[in-house]
Amino acid sequence: MSTTDTPPGSEPSEQNRPSPNQRRTEWRNQAKAFIKVWGVRAAAAAPVLAILVAAWVATQGQITVNRSNRATLRQSEDAQLSTAITAIGSNDTAEQIAGLLLLARNTSNRFTLIDQTLEAPADVYGDYTTALQILSGYLRSHSDMLLTSKAQTAALFGRGYGLPPPPGFPLEIIYAANQVRFLLAANMESKVGALNVGAQPAIDLSNAELIGQPWTDVNFGWLHAFMVGIDLRGASLESSQWSNNSNLSGSDLQCADLLHANFRGANLSGADLEGAYVQGADFRGANIKGAVFGQLYGKAKWSSQPSGIRTLFAHNWTSAACMQNASFWRGQPPPASMPSALSSPAPSSSPTPKPSASTGK
Repeated sequence: MSTTDTPPGSEPSEQNRPSPNQRRTEWRNQAKAFIKVWGVRAAAAAPVLAILVAAWVATQGQITVNRSNRATLRQSEDAQLSTAITAIGSNDTAEQIAGLLLLARNTSNRFTLIDQTLEAPADVYGDYTTALQILSGYLRSHSDMLLTSKAQTAALFGRGYGLPPPPGFPLEIIYAANQVRFLLAANMESKVGALNVGAQPAIDLSNAELIGQPWTDVNFGWLHAFMVGIDLRGASLESSQWSNNSNLSGSDLQCADLLHANFRGANLSGADLEGAYVQGADFRGANIKGAVFGQLYGKAKWSSQPSGIRTLFAHNWTSAACMQNASFWRGQPPPASMPSALSSPAPSSSPTPKPSASTGK
């Protein structure tokens, strides 16, 4: 063993012991290596952590924004509905028409936006049926005002008889009826059904005055339609749909265009269809007890064709000429007597009232 070797277990000599400077250098080198390794790892992890934090913050912010947007959207829809109802109740015809259009679009939009507003299906259904009630109430009330006005009384115009005097039938009533057709369209039927609320809408247009109404393709077949005594003389009802939930008893359908209309199962008891264009119309299964047919244009489908119908060629029918035929009118009141008891009643130039079905007209 040389004199420079250190026996195992013995302390190093002062000559071989690392100096303090050497130990510091070694620690620094180890520290640098440690920092280098973990610094790289930390640097790699920092962006991931930042992304996670940012994603969490964004998610929480989006939740808040979505809630705020939903609330804002529903408030906007409700404000629009309020504006529509206010306009409908105004005394200005243009405002009423604007309100009617806004009401129908607001109702339709609630179905379109349901995924964004998260409005409950029952609430959307309630909005829909409320819109139908507003429109039907508007039509009935304005019909009453129309028929009780002095101009209409002087012109001898009413449900089942006469023609509207100049300037013609009120535009606001036509617009209101058109919004009914819009809310009963096939796409609305499917949207209402998709709500799965277990209820069926209803509409009440009893005794409404809708002479000449353009209602092509209107679909009353999928809801309860109470339309007793409605005046649809000369109306365009081509391809209209009705069902056993449609009550048209006592209605006036004289001179109406019923091309391919489907009345299967409908209640037409006591209705008057004289002069109507019925080519391809389907009356199978309909309740036609006491209904008045007289002469009809074109061939219709019947479970059993009523006796006494005079079928005329379809190409000979025109709505305008038919509506001028006073023999098709019914329900016209007798002329009023003069105020003086000494004078005889003035002769009436109005047509003879149409006999009822019970007289065998």
